[in-house]
Amino acid sequence: MKLSIINFIFPVKDICNRTILSLLLLFSALNVNIVSAQLVIDDFSKGEFDTKIFSNDEAIPFYQSVSNVKGGKRMFKVIVRQNPFDHNIQITLKDGLLVMSSGFDTKGKLFLNYGTGKQQPSPLKLNLEGYKYLKVEYEAHSTKNGIYVALFSKKGRATYSENVSAREGRMVLKIPMEDFNAVGENFDLKNVDILRFQFGSSSKTGCNMAIRKIWFE
Repeated sequence: MKLSIINFIFPVKDICNRTILSLLLLFSALNVNIVSAQLVIDDFSKGEFDTKIFSNDEAIPFYQSVSNVKGGKRMFKVIVRQNPFDHNIQITLKDGLLVMSSGFDTKGKLFLNYGTGKQQPSPLKLNLEGYKYLKVEYEAHSTKNGIYVALFSKKGRATYSENVSAREGRMVLKIPMEDFNAVGENFDLKNVDILRFQFGSSSKTGCNMAIRKIWFE
């Protein structure tokens, strides 16, 4: 009899529906928190440009103003240190990928800045204290070559470097924030103005890589 009264006041079907709705709302809230925990610096979805070829170390930077980039601006610069066979270093941005290619025994670096550089400063003022990782997603990476990252605040910087292994297919390089080394005592993780990435080419056989996304999480 008690069960009948309960079912009359709160039908079982209604209780199930309420439970499902509550779970969906909870999942939605958790999902929003997960998404908001990502600080996307660049997804390379805008700012396409045709192939640019670099044969020497003139290193003339070029700037872009694009809405998908944190801070609205990015800067590219390529330095060629060695090019004995005139195979050059090439970069292009197309279909959501930043692509870098260097030929046989061609050595150099691609610099990629956010918060831009001395000529066009645009401070990011990022508070990175709550993030555990910096992540770089590669579409592919042909040979073992280095990545160097520097975070600049007003009175200091923190740096990280490692050699990225070859990978035929997508991979995400996961850099723990605790692995950055502060230079001096005045680096402020709560107020980062410039992010600088260096993607190296130092392999005898050259290097080809494509980068899809950069973010903090």
